[in-house]
Amino acid sequence: MNPIIPPSWIYLIHVANTIYDLSIFVLMVSMVILLLLGIGLAVDPPDSEKIKKYVIKALKICAVTIIVSVLVLVLVPDKKTMYAMIAASMITPDNISGVEEHVIDIITNIANAVNNAK
Repeated sequence: MNPIIPPSWIYLIHVANTIYDLSIFVLMVSMVILLLLGIGLAVDPPDSEKIKKYVIKALKICAVTIIVSVLVLVLVPDKKTMYAMIAASMITPDNISGVEEHVIDIITNIANAVNNAK
């Protein structure tokens, strides 16, 4: 008998969720660093041109990291969304009608058992 959800999908969901969580962490760290560098640059601008160049380079790296992290968050669904997508792909009109017929058969059997018991 084949499993409803293949084990490889469960592994891929775990990997994708780890990437999603890591992207959130990287986004938060990059935003904090960007904020601190921006405040430091605005409050006390560096005197040296070399330091200013490094600070601007760090700001650009943080901005690119934030953009990449947001793109990953948009493109990679989280665990709950992936399970919902799997459930939606498994639920078909044929499956629903099969369950409906099974439920009707069970209710009919219960009703017949109650009638025969009287």
